[in-house]
Order: sequence, then structure tokens, then C-alpha cells
Amino acid sequence: MSAEFVLPSDFWSHFVAHRWGKIPFVIKKPFAKSLATAQEVFLAIRHAADQFRASGSSVRIRFYMEDGFSLQPEPYLPDSTDHSAEAYAARVTGKISGQCFGLILNGFQAYDAELWRRVREFLRGLLTEISFQPMVEGVLFFGNYDKTPRGIHKDPVDIFLFVIEGRKKMFLWPEKFFEEGDHDARLHSDFAVLRRDAVILEEEPGDVIYWPSSYWHVGESVGGLSLSLSLALKPLQPSNEILDHLKQYIEEFVNASLDEGNFPTTPKQLEESAEMISKVTKLALKALQKASRDSDFAEAIRVSWLDRLTASGSDPVPPPLPLKVLADDAFVQGSPEYPILWIPVADHHVACSANGHAFTVPADPKIIELLERLNSGETV
Repeated sequence: MSAEFVLPSDFWSHFVAHRWGKIPFVIKKPFAKSLATAQEVFLAIRHAADQFRASGSSVRIRFYMEDGFSLQPEPYLPDSTDHSAEAYAARVTGKISGQCFGLILNGFQAYDAELWRRVREFLRGLLTEISFQPMVEGVLFFGNYDKTPRGIHKDPVDIFLFVIEGRKKMFLWPEKFFEEGDHDARLHSDFAVLRRDAVILEEEPGDVIYWPSSYWHVGESVGGLSLSLSLALKPLQPSNEILDHLKQYIEEFVNASLDEGNFPTTPKQLEESAEMISKVTKLALKALQKASRDSDFAEAIRVSWLDRLTASGSDPVPPPLPLKVLADDAFVQGSPEYPILWIPVADHHVACSANGHAFTVPADPKIIELLERLNSGETV
């Protein structure tokens, strides 16, 4: 495995002891080159935009102009005629009459497998030092906007921010600075006054900024186009994962057993709706009881957790490559750093997971031996 984006273990041990969850700081050019080039990132944005046009809401992409977020981002997204970030920026700026703009893409790592591997490589040392498995999401920020579209805010995640192109300045305030939280009037007061009390961190391409979830923050582009990638980390909550699966299970069960009906529009219809409410409630309770006895449901949750482990917490992950028939003289090698994991499931099978994707194979001792050989790094 390449060590191109791996930081020394003593860096991470010192980081977790003195910085993690405590204070923000800048890591000045920790690697020989940036995590990605501007062109690599732009091509991934374009790939996401193509998917958005094809599948809509499954791609979490937003476009921002000076007067707010666009409800219809599609006309402002890059397409095949845009061959670079600069060309796209020039075209879209003309389209919006010279306004500043910002493009935000959540789950960015799903659109470039190589970049996802670099992110996982960067975080590997951290994951050996902390006591929990985090969920990791990449969020891309691109544009010539003055400040982060959301303004001063606080997220329930720890952040590593990589500047890919341009210069970025972060203004940060400790949690207690805005005592009223999201309702603190000073959040919308004169920024020139607020910045006097901020921790100000400035970075250029190749630098990495870290700040903990407790800090309020807002980003500022320092002239021209800015392209940055943030890694957001928060502890995975098993109970939330189970509730998400339960919600989907109940919805499928109830929807299959109930006509949609119409929303009540009069007081009389509201009175009559009590019967529907009771019916849906009973169906939901029945679905819960069924789920508690459904071994397939419990197995599906365990397999999804297995995927989270082999994805190093990343959500989402790049799609798997198409199946490929190997030649008789082909060799395959696994990765000891990112092993294939497996658990026993029904019908004498094992559910295996690699890189966040699960598959099922017979629990044959020869298959288990092959998996173990692959995980050792041996060429087979």
C-alpha cells in the first residue's frame, strides 16, 4: 500500500492527546503534494453532476448565488462542455450575470475511488488512536463566494479541511462565545466586530485545517476561485442505525398493506381520519413485532455494520467495479491494512465485505482459507 498520504504514528498519538476534540490548528503542507489536483476534483464534480441529471435527489449537490441557494441547481452544474474548473466558473458566472457563486457537494468521496482511497489512507492513523468508529463524509466547496453560504454555524462533527486550490481563511469561535446557541443575535451582527474575537486560520493549497465540533466557524475565500474538501467525522451511533433500518422496514410493511388515501381537508374528514390513524398505528406495531422476530432483518443490520467497518466509516463509498473474469494465470493480492471481513449468516454461508460492499459465499473452509491468505497480503 502507498504511504503517500500517511502521517507518522507519533503525529496521531500527539494529535489525539492534545488536539482532538479540543482546539483548532493548521497542519502546514504535511505531504509532498496536495491530496488531489484541481482537475481530478473537477472531473469528480462533473461526474456527480451527470449522475444528478440522471437520478436527481440521490446526489446531494447544491448551488448557491448571492441571493441564496437555487431550488433548481441543474442549469448551473458543470457538463461535458466544461473541460476545467476555470472554464466552468467562467461559463456559470456569465450565466448568473457576474454574481459570486458556490457549489457544495456532500458525499464527494463516492464520485472518485482514488480520492476515497487517499482519504482512507490519511485517516488510518487516526482510527488506530481513537476509541470509536467514526462516520466519515467528504464535502466539497467550490466557488468564488465571499463567505460560507450558511454563515457562522456549528456542526456536530470534527473537521479536516484540505485546500485544493486558492486560499482559504477560517474564522472560529469556542462554543461558549455564542451563549444562546443558534438563537444568539450576535450570529447575525457586524462580522467586522465578531472577527476581532475569532481564532483565524489561513491556509493555502497543500495545507490541512482541523477544528473540533464544539467550534463555531465560517469560511472565507481569499480572492478568486477556491476549491476545498472537508472530511466530517462523528461517532457512529448503533441505535440510530437500527432506527433507520426499522423506519424503512415499517414503511415497506405499512405501504404494502394500506391505500395511500387523501389528506383530510375538512373538520368532518379529520374526525373520520381517526380510523386511518388507528389502522396505520396497528400496522406499524405489527411491523415492529415482526422485525423483532425476523432473522433476516437482524442479519441485514449486522451486514450493513460490516460494510461500515470495511469502508473505514465512509458514507457513501464509490460503487464496486463490474465483475471481471480472471485469466488462469492472473494473480490477486489483498491488503492487510484494509482486510476483507466476514460473519456467519444463514444457510451455512458467510457475509463478506470489502471496501464497504458486501457479498455472500458458502462457508466452505477452502474459501475461508483463501480470504485469510488474501488478508495476509500474499499473492494468490
